[in-house]
Amino acid sequence: MGREEFERRLAALVGQEVSGFTPLAGGRNNQLFSFTAGGERLVAKHYHCHPEDRRDRLGTEFRALAWLRNQGCTNLPRPVVCDAEAGLAVYEFVEGQRPTAATIGERERNDLVAFLLRLRDLAGHPEACRFGPASDAVLSPAAAVRQIDRRRQRLAKAAESAPELAAFLEQHFEPARQRIVDWAAQRSGACRVSWDTPLEPADRTLSPSDYGFHNALLRPDATLCYLDFEYFGWDDPAKMIADFLLHPGLNLPVGVRAGFFAEMTSRWPKPASVASRTRIVYPLLGLCWCLIILNEYSEEGARRRAFAEGRPTTDASPRPGLLLRAGAFLNELLGNYREYPFG
Repeated sequence: MGREEFERRLAALVGQEVSGFTPLAGGRNNQLFSFTAGGERLVAKHYHCHPEDRRDRLGTEFRALAWLRNQGCTNLPRPVVCDAEAGLAVYEFVEGQRPTAATIGERERNDLVAFLLRLRDLAGHPEACRFGPASDAVLSPAAAVRQIDRRRQRLAKAAESAPELAAFLEQHFEPARQRIVDWAAQRSGACRVSWDTPLEPADRTLSPSDYGFHNALLRPDATLCYLDFEYFGWDDPAKMIADFLLHPGLNLPVGVRAGFFAEMTSRWPKPASVASRTRIVYPLLGLCWCLIILNEYSEEGARRRAFAEGRPTTDASPRPGLLLRAGAFLNELLGNYREYPFG
């Protein structure tokens, strides 16, 4: 969609003239723009679409934000209007700065914990059942292994024309996968955590899925606003906790992550069970994150990043340094998967 066509559709969508059209940085999969309509500053989000990805990311995010706002969650952007056919949605503009590892402390951690506990409470709302599973939900350790193998398979084609990727996957990733999966299976048995039985619905929670301080803004009043709910849905709280601890978007201090783990598990029903499952799926999900770092080697991953950055899709080669990042991530995981590092 060209610039003129985009602005025309946006004006028709909001029913007013638009001005001050400015690209925003930060989107990894989608294009973000700020603009003004009717004296209000707003954000337009243009969602990347691909025929092989059938997830309704726009619909999921718009419905989730609308429902959560109706339940009193004001620490989220207000959804305004959307056009599913155009892959376009409009949200309120939130003034704020992206937190950094240096600006995140106990107050910010407690804010995030309080928000996730609110989602846990809302899981009991009669209307919550209308949401489906979170994207890439993991309801058992075996489901995490299946996700690892699906992601590994997606990279198989790319590895055929990228010998450095093929060498990394064969010489480093595969041996690590075997060691960690074997350990997780043994640990699951020792802790009496079912390897392949999905978690009971009553023990699941509503999860933003891709969440954390990398998807938040610190507002001028020092409160946090949480963004990006396109993967929202039901999941195991253990998976939700582990994803926060693993996400490579911010190199958070160990103390912040350990405090998060302690707060989340101690304030959740059946805390010992949640803690045990988190320790087991943590290294399995770490393997998933290692492969996510390499997403741009796949044709779709590279095109999605090019789309988000406004580059031509013909310039969709992977960024340099991905293998170094993935290798460092994998080495850290191999160093701590037996001795869980956060308590």
